[in-house]
Amino acid sequence: PANANSNQRFLTLEGFRRAGFRVLGMINEPSAAGIEYAQRYCPKIVHPRQEYLVVYDLGGGTFDTSIVSMKEHAHEVLTNEGISQLGGDDFDELLMELALSRAGIETVTPMQRFLLLEICREQKEGLHPNTRRIAIDLGTAIEGAEEVIVPVTDFYQRCQTLVQRTVAAVDSAVSH
Repeated sequence: PANANSNQRFLTLEGFRRAGFRVLGMINEPSAAGIEYAQRYCPKIVHPRQEYLVVYDLGGGTFDTSIVSMKEHAHEVLTNEGISQLGGDDFDELLMELALSRAGIETVTPMQRFLLLEICREQKEGLHPNTRRIAIDLGTAIEGAEEVIVPVTDFYQRCQTLVQRTVAAVDSAVSH
């Protein structure tokens, strides 16, 4: 991740060294993706007004963004930002909370929570532009519970705060 701390970076480097690699350097995920994209597509698409690339990387547990300069064949990471406690898992959590609320269920066991989060992740990842409602089968995790329907608009509305945090991080990176 863009905001990996020194210990995380050290452990990653040490792992590669122990595996027999000679490490020349390390670059974070969004920067690497941006440089790879620029290298692959830059000669085909860059016009004078298209010399910067913004990478938006919403992973399972973190959000990272990088700004990459794509001038001719020289690609440079100008800046990156990250939110270490914001990722796809947070969206799964919101969907689970909506489903439980609709079913009137206030508490779940750790195992039920684990199962429900997996169900919600699968449903979230199956969304497409035409999806209007999300069916969550609570009975898979909670005995006696039934399927609930969560309108996609309700889910998107609940996600707005999380999305705004990612937009603020992108704005911060762009303003550097």
